[in-house]
Amino acid sequence: MGKRELLIAAGFIVIAALTYHFTAPAPKDGERGFSLRRVFDDLRREIRSEVSQAEFTQSGTIPIGPGTHELRINAYRSVPVTIQGEERADIAYEMPVHSTGPDAASALEYAKRSVLTVDDLGVQVTVSTLFPQEGSQRGTLTLKVPSRLAIRLDSAGRPKVRGVAGLRLARVTGEVVAEDIRGAVTGTHVSGDLTVTGAGSVNLILVSSRAKFSGIERGLTVNARSGECEIRQSRGPVVFTGTSARLSVAEHDGPIDIDGEGGNVRIDRPVKPLYIDIRRTSI
Repeated sequence: MGKRELLIAAGFIVIAALTYHFTAPAPKDGERGFSLRRVFDDLRREIRSEVSQAEFTQSGTIPIGPGTHELRINAYRSVPVTIQGEERADIAYEMPVHSTGPDAASALEYAKRSVLTVDDLGVQVTVSTLFPQEGSQRGTLTLKVPSRLAIRLDSAGRPKVRGVAGLRLARVTGEVVAEDIRGAVTGTHVSGDLTVTGAGSVNLILVSSRAKFSGIERGLTVNARSGECEIRQSRGPVVFTGTSARLSVAEHDGPIDIDGEGGNVRIDRPVKPLYIDIRRTSI
């Protein structure tokens, strides 16, 4: 909790405390009565709990078997995640963590207790971020993974994924960047910017997204609700279903099939068959 939030909370507590002071019944025998001093002592302890700061970097490797095909990421949305595919047999990770605490030693302890947990299910390995209740932590996570793995993103902050076999978005919200994905990019993206540069294929549901696709080799299937979708310099069939969405297609080598209602469609220099069945849409 930041200082601004603490001050706001303190204001509400003081108002509530004064209201309680004037309306609460007298304490029974053996009970302590209301005390503003105790309230402010508690607030002082909370503020002091974040006066010191420390940093610590967790790092290491995670062995995986030859039968592992997917890496599942379940990180706090406040933790930016970068995933780089490489020719390697294990997963290397690095997670710098900044933590607050009542003193330097406690802040360092909280940072060290911020860890990456691993659940190995054989064909799938799940990594999750885990932070202590005490203090306030900020961290980033960088993973170097075998390029043969597909990545599933359940939750992550501004993920950047490059050079892997595939990418699945499990209703990921916010900014996502994907590059050089050899296989398919699939799943659901909600709000924010989605940029895919270089992929085998795309099959996505977009909800209020601002999506840009380029260098897609084997076609795209997109279901977009609101938001924007731009497709450039790609190949293969495009199947687009939109509801109040804006679509722009340029320099595309493949048939285009558009269906939906509302929004706006712009097709620049189509070279293959174009099929359009849309209502209340400007073209």
